Amino acid sequence: MEWDLPAQPYAEMGYAFTVLALAGLAVLIARRPSRRFGIGCALFAAALICLHAAYAFQAFRNLLPVAALACVTAGVAVAAAGERLGRPRLAALIGAAFLLLLFGPAARDYALDRSRLVDSRRQAVDWLAANSQAGDFVLILDEAAVADSEIARVPGRARVAPWEDARRALWLRKPRLVLVPDLVRRDGRHLIPEADRGWLLDRYAVRAVVGSEGRTIRHWRGNNLRLFVLERTPN
Repeated sequence: MEWDLPAQPYAEMGYAFTVLALAGLAVLIARRPSRRFGIGCALFAAALICLHAAYAFQAFRNLLPVAALACVTAGVAVAAAGERLGRPRLAALIGAAFLLLLFGPAARDYALDRSRLVDSRRQAVDWLAANSQAGDFVLILDEAAVADSEIARVPGRARVAPWEDARRALWLRKPRLVLVPDLVRRDGRHLIPEADRGWLLDRYAVRAVVGSEGRTIRHWRGNNLRLFVLERTPN
């Protein structure tokens, strides 16, 4: 239910939708046949919001039951407007056009953005596929969470290993290309410790950087995880 004018702190509930839902609730309470239902909706929403407000973490998903009721009361507001106009079909058409006006541009932009999205891990594998040969040893850190189907596109001998195993391979087997994610451990330390970064960058040069976001290991990697492609230097 996002819109370009969100009601903070919950961007999922736009101002226009919130006003429409509250108007519908007022209609339910004002009419005797629906008064009990309207009061019940208001009490349920108030109780859930109070319970939700007691916690420091304010996730909108905790209020989804209230959002569902808000959809009902918003529909009541549109129906009531149709009754007063004596043109219920016209009111429904205006309501549909109103929804398209509010959410259409944002939905279109979101759909276009997602259709153009290329996961940074795929971009990194594209680079590896274009710049490695059949005899190359390619090391991919397991923490990057690259799919097996993507790794299969690498022409060289690709091996996936967590950092501790990859560290030994870097010393002993000397892979030509290495894919390293920009990740931080749960204790705040970088995936590759500071003590190891010096000798790694002495032996490897950064050939490509894709993505723009660093992440913590405990969180979802996301589509824009920053990844470094390293290539072993002659020295």
